[in-house]
Amino acid sequence: MRFNRGYGEMGLGNFRKPAMTFRTIVMALLWLGMGLFLSTWWGWLISAYIGPILGVVITSPVNWLGKTILMEMAKKRIELVKPKIIGITGSYGKTSSKEMLTLALERHFNVVKTLKNENTEISIARRILKAVKPGVEIFVMEVGAYKRGEIARVCRMAPPDISWITAIGNQHLDLFGGMDNLKRAKFEIVEGLKPDGVAIFNKTAGEEDLIRWAKDLKIKSVVYEARGREGNKTGVFEVIKLLGLRDVEIGAISGFEIKETPGGIKVIDSSYSTNQQTFEEDIEFLKKMSGRRFVVSPGIIELGKETKRVHDELRERMKGLDGVWIGEYRGIEKTLKSGDTVLIEGRIPSGIKNKILSL
Repeated sequence: MRFNRGYGEMGLGNFRKPAMTFRTIVMALLWLGMGLFLSTWWGWLISAYIGPILGVVITSPVNWLGKTILMEMAKKRIELVKPKIIGITGSYGKTSSKEMLTLALERHFNVVKTLKNENTEISIARRILKAVKPGVEIFVMEVGAYKRGEIARVCRMAPPDISWITAIGNQHLDLFGGMDNLKRAKFEIVEGLKPDGVAIFNKTAGEEDLIRWAKDLKIKSVVYEARGREGNKTGVFEVIKLLGLRDVEIGAISGFEIKETPGGIKVIDSSYSTNQQTFEEDIEFLKKMSGRRFVVSPGIIELGKETKRVHDELRERMKGLDGVWIGEYRGIEKTLKSGDTVLIEGRIPSGIKNKILSL
């Protein structure tokens, strides 16, 4: 098994094309202009280094101004429409919780949610301007972050009435530079509540420090205890109760889909994202399946110093399975056959996923 080694996808046509943005256009024009002006091999080489740097320097003020204007427009829209805002963040469980909550609420309210991976400042602002219009009663927003300050800026634009932190784990730990920074970043959604807002915590999901901080700040809080995906469902019930609803049916959202390929291979598709906790849960689910059982995954990224420990623990969990591909995907199509079950955990290259689903 190889962990966090994705070179196996290199000949499979899975490289992403660069997004065509104002910044990339400026960088390309600078590289081309400098190269043509110098008209030597070393001139092209120098422009390849200097062009992108100058492009970032030149476009940064423009990008900042555009972002500021967009977020201010979204803030004004929120002030005009005045929807109840439910902010959801956490190391994992955000998306499934958002979907489960929206399904429960849309039977009773006019609800707008952020879509798919719309969880950054810019994407949330665009979603507000596109979908939050007069008549919308509730806006459910999933909020992500890679550093401190990002969630706080979202909350200044769209301050939540209810802030729900689904769980604290080691996902993206390396980007935050430590667990304390990660917790502080997630806690910004609680600090950004409206004055009469309510925070929701899961005590069994690594949130003890956050619960204490909220108590110190005298923020009204609801604390529940539930493990794994059951924690998401319990959190949805807590949100629903705060909105004054009772006996609301919650759809069963497992966090993965089970599909069957044309050749009779069962695929447990948990490819949206992954973390240690859900990876372990999915392995245990896989072990209950009959026939041969396999795992295909890129591993878990951005764990920093925790990388080896986490993957060693996952390796132990996967003992007894019939095959594991982590970060390198050679030989999958020659190994899998009818009656097998394969767990796809995390975002593997699209070409590999499509190949498995077509077997």
